[in-house]
Amino acid sequence: MTLRKGHGNGKGTPRIEVLPADELPAPIPAAPEALARRPDGTLASSEAAKALGALGGQAKANKKKLLQGMGLVELADDNIFKPYYTAAQAWLDATVDIYSAMCGGTLGPGPSALLGNAAIALAMSRYLTDRSVREQEELHARQALRYWDAMKQQKLAAYELGVREAKMRADLKENTALDAFEAALKRQAGE
Repeated sequence: MTLRKGHGNGKGTPRIEVLPADELPAPIPAAPEALARRPDGTLASSEAAKALGALGGQAKANKKKLLQGMGLVELADDNIFKPYYTAAQAWLDATVDIYSAMCGGTLGPGPSALLGNAAIALAMSRYLTDRSVREQEELHARQALRYWDAMKQQKLAAYELGVREAKMRADLKENTALDAFEAALKRQAGE
């Protein structure tokens, strides 16, 4: 996100905008967990096996918490919007996994909420597009484009915020490790 000068009717007034796609920060891959392994590649201890198992469990728990926290509702089977809503949930699951991988291995609640909004906007866009085709109504087509644009902006904002959070987490870990190292050196030197 950046502060930009307004243009058009808002000329001269500063406003906060999501960066355009070509100005977004580079992704930050997750740091791989160093699990103790034997020379043949198998896990070296039960602690390493537990740690590996916990990674999968944590990912599943995070996804479940995200979906529950989104306030997703159960729609009746005969609801006309249900197929779009169900597809949006599947899209959200896949997108959270992809964005987590690009954002240091963890996607915080802010970026997750933005992706949840993007999923609903995508569902609304597809629903209105289908409705405009069926009813040959231009109003629904224009609304569909607005939802599509909202989805795109939510995705860009989620990515940018996720990468910024990943960078802050990495900096915090580095600084914490560096501080601990410097403190140990001072203790050895007798300071």
